Amino acid sequence: MVIVGIDAHTRSHTAAAVDASRDVMSPRSPWARILQRSILHEWISELGSVRLVAIEGAKGFGLPITRRLLAAGIEVVDVSHASDGPWTAGEPEPWQGRPCRRGDDRPDGPA
Repeated sequence: MVIVGIDAHTRSHTAAAVDASRDVMSPRSPWARILQRSILHEWISELGSVRLVAIEGAKGFGLPITRRLLAAGIEVVDVSHASDGPWTAGEPEPWQGRPCRRGDDRPDGPA
């Protein structure tokens, strides 16, 4: 089982995968252009048993890679930026993942 995390920005997406032993598997930091998104998707496919891809800003800067992964049948969740959380300093941060679905990529769409 592998879980992938992607931090999406306008010019680059940084990605890392963690296996069942919690070992980080070869992080990637490609540019956020069409060819590089294709390379990132290919890398995710080569990881094997990917259970989940968590993308910070899946409905924002990460929307193109989100659409590509959903079309491939990969489960994707949108993870809020740390500064968007409802928690207070000193408390553990709750996991903010929200499932993404095909056709649910409008900013005002259901979450």
